[in-house]
Amino acid sequence: QFASGNGVAGAVTVNLATIEALMLTGANGEGVTTANLGSAAAVAAAFNAEFAITAADGEFTMLVVNDTNGNSFSVWDWAQAGGGETAAGELLLLGIFTGNATVTTASFDLV
Repeated sequence: QFASGNGVAGAVTVNLATIEALMLTGANGEGVTTANLGSAAAVAAAFNAEFAITAADGEFTMLVVNDTNGNSFSVWDWAQAGGGETAAGELLLLGIFTGNATVTTASFDLV
């Protein structure tokens, strides 16, 4: 199950015990620029600005972030290692992708 941002900083509360993936849509400045899709620090800051996350140490999820100025996105693996907010050191970049349009939650099939 995905939780998506809604364009209002810090407004989305999620618990990783029930959520499999988080997405930033790229709308309303929600995400990062194309140049920052590979920056763990920028991605962590963007997710921390949009989500209030509850996660126990060892919980993990997939993060998908659209760029705010194009049709690219990156996919990250996040493993909670220290409680609190997402930290750059907890992120592993899985890939940066370019598409014909903005990626949505319907673009993924989580099993």
